[in-house]
Amino acid sequence: MNYKINKYIIEEDFLSYAKEDNLSEIYIDCYDGINNISFSTDVKNAFENLSYPCLKNYPCGNSLKECIINYWSNTVNLNLNNIILTDGSINGIYLTNKLFLQPNDNVLGCIPQFPEYAMDVKMHGCNFNYYTLKEESNHIFNENEFIKLIDNQYKLIYLDNPNNPTGQVISLEQIEKIVKVAKQFEIVVIIDEAYGDYMEKENSSINLINKYDNIIILKTFSKFFSLAGIRAGYMIIPSDLYTPINKITNPYCINEIGRQMACIALNDYNFIQHTLYIHKKIKSFFLKSWNNLIISHTDKTVSIFLLHHKNPNINLYREFSKFNINIVNGSSYMNLGENYARLRIPKEDDLKKVLQAFEYIDKL
Repeated sequence: MNYKINKYIIEEDFLSYAKEDNLSEIYIDCYDGINNISFSTDVKNAFENLSYPCLKNYPCGNSLKECIINYWSNTVNLNLNNIILTDGSINGIYLTNKLFLQPNDNVLGCIPQFPEYAMDVKMHGCNFNYYTLKEESNHIFNENEFIKLIDNQYKLIYLDNPNNPTGQVISLEQIEKIVKVAKQFEIVVIIDEAYGDYMEKENSSINLINKYDNIIILKTFSKFFSLAGIRAGYMIIPSDLYTPINKITNPYCINEIGRQMACIALNDYNFIQHTLYIHKKIKSFFLKSWNNLIISHTDKTVSIFLLHHKNPNINLYREFSKFNINIVNGSSYMNLGENYARLRIPKEDDLKKVLQAFEYIDKL
C-alpha cells in the first residue's frame, strides 16, 4: 500500500541522540542530560508510599499548577492561565510548532542547540535559519549579532537557555533585547529552559511573561529535578494563548503519580540547593586549561558542556568509548564534527576515571 504520509516527514533525515536501548552496566554514562548525581529523598519516600487508588481516575485538578505558581512566586506572579502541563519540555516544542507553523514559514534559531527542534520545524514543511556560535569565539552567544538576523520573514524564534550543548547561560538582559526586537515584527520567541533550573531563578525568562506577550518558556522535570521517567514538564505562556493551546493539547498530560512527584520536588529546598552545589563542585574539575582539549564557554553549575579536540581527525566518541564512557557525538548537532562531544558531568564515584580519560585524550 502506498501510504499518503506527510512528505515533509518522509523527506526529513531524522537524527536524534535520544536512545531507546539500555546501556551496559560497564559504561560510565555521561550521555543523557538527566541529573544522575542527586535526587530528592522526599520524592523517593513519597514514591515508596504510593497507594493504588491514585491510579484509578484520570489526572485532573490544579495542584501541580499551584505548586508551580508558588515555586516562582518570589520572582514573578503567575496565574493558572499562564501554565500548560506537558509531557516533558519536548511536548511544549511540538505544541508550539503545531500552533503557529504552516508550510513554508520561516523560523530563526542558532546552532549548535537542541537538534530536534529544527527537525520538527522541517517536518512541518518550514525553513529553519540560524545564527552560528563560532568556534573562534569559544561558542559564546552574541545577542547583538543574533538581533541583526531578525526581520519580518520569521514567525518564530527558538533559543535554548542554558544552551545545549555548551551549557552556557544567556543573561535575562540579552533575552529581553531579543524579545523586544521580535515584538516589533510580531514574532513569538520560544525559550527552551530544559536546563534552566541549573541557573538562578532571577535569570529565567519566566520573569518576562507579564511584560511581553510574545514569549513562551518551556520547562521540564527531566533534567535538574532527576525525574525524566515521569515525563513531566510545563509551558509558561501569555494568558491569551491559553485557549488556543488547550485546543491541541492532551487534557491529561502528566499522569497522577508524575503530578504528585513533581510537586514534591519543587518543594524540596534542600535537594535544590545541594544539586546546585554538587554540580558546581564536580564541574570545576574539568574547567581548566587543557593542551588539546577545549571546553566551550559554559556556566559552572549547568550539568553539560561542549568539548572539542584541536585535531579535527580525532573522534571523541570513539576515544571516550575506549574508557567505557558514553558521550553524545558532536556530529549529532548541526555544524559540529566528530572531534566534538557533549558531556554530562559524571557521578563523584566516576570522576577519577573520566578525568583519566581526559588526560589521555588531551595528549593525542
